[in-house]
Amino acid sequence: MDDSSLNQVLEQQTNTCKCTIHNVNHNSYAAGPLTKFSRRFGVSNSMESFNSTEIGFKLAHSVLKALGIVTKYNNTNEEKESIPVFTMNLKAQFRMPNGHYYFQCKTAHFDTNKCIQLVTDVGGDVDKIIPNMLQRYTSVYVNKETGQIESIMYLGTTPIANNNLSSLVGVPASYCNNMIGRYQEGLVKDFIEFFSENWAMCLFCDQFDAVRIQITFANPI
Repeated sequence: MDDSSLNQVLEQQTNTCKCTIHNVNHNSYAAGPLTKFSRRFGVSNSMESFNSTEIGFKLAHSVLKALGIVTKYNNTNEEKESIPVFTMNLKAQFRMPNGHYYFQCKTAHFDTNKCIQLVTDVGGDVDKIIPNMLQRYTSVYVNKETGQIESIMYLGTTPIANNNLSSLVGVPASYCNNMIGRYQEGLVKDFIEFFSENWAMCLFCDQFDAVRIQITFANPI
């Protein structure tokens, strides 16, 4: 990574990270699934509840700040320490002992109580292994207020395009070809097939987010 790339990353992280990730010994830093933030910040989840890449950025920022490398990017005013704000999506994927594939991607502040759940179940009970039968259970959570997709979960007998589904989390459901309306009309039988149709290809383009932001600012509500 060259100096300009490093500077860009540090500037982005400085805006969100105001907490040094160390214990009472300021020379000891830690991050990972077994660690939690200090009790002086109140009740907090363990770090395994957040995106590991984002945790790594926060930890690196804290260490570089302690070494004086990122001092010039910080505000001159003394800031009160607080738990960093995490915004990146969380993703988990693995193959189960019975051969089934599991995948879930969710937003950093996903709350089932604030969402409606849409489910497609192909091939019956996925808990039962039926040889040579396609089985897919897919669950999509949509926020009731914002209308954005908060979580996608899949359990099935075949591997899927996980990265494509991950890119849909955080996107307004209205972008997905009237997904909710079609689902309520019984026209969506399998979300994996639905998201594999031609109309969805543009959503998976690496430039889609940039275009979406441009459209949003060009046409404010």
